[in-house]
Amino acid sequence: YDWDVGNEAIADGANEWVPDDPRHLRSSRGGAPNLFLEHAGDDYVEYAFLCARNTVDRLGADIKLFYNDYNLFMAEKRAAALELVDSMQRYATDEAGAPRSLIDGLGFQSH
Repeated sequence: YDWDVGNEAIADGANEWVPDDPRHLRSSRGGAPNLFLEHAGDDYVEYAFLCARNTVDRLGADIKLFYNDYNLFMAEKRAAALELVDSMQRYATDEAGAPRSLIDGLGFQSH
C-alpha cells in the first residue's frame, strides 16, 4: 500500500510562497490563505509525515509514504521539492538520535 500524505504544498509562483523558504511552501492559492500553514505552522508538512510514520510503525503495516505534486519537471519546483524532502529527513530522530526517514517517495502528477 501507499499513502499520499502531502499533496500540492509547494507553490508555483513567488507571489504564492512563504518568503525566504527554500521549500516554497504555498502561503496562498488563488488569493485564499493556506489554512494549514496559518494554523499548524510552517512545519505542517513535516509534522503530517511524522504522524503518518508513527501510525504506520504502530500498526506494523507495510505502507509507503509519499509526497505528491505537479510540475516537478520544472527546475525551480523540483529544487523546492528536494528541499522539502531534505527537511522531512532532518525533522525527527529515533531513540538513538539518528534521523528518522519520514518519506518513502515522490509522486509526479500528470494529466
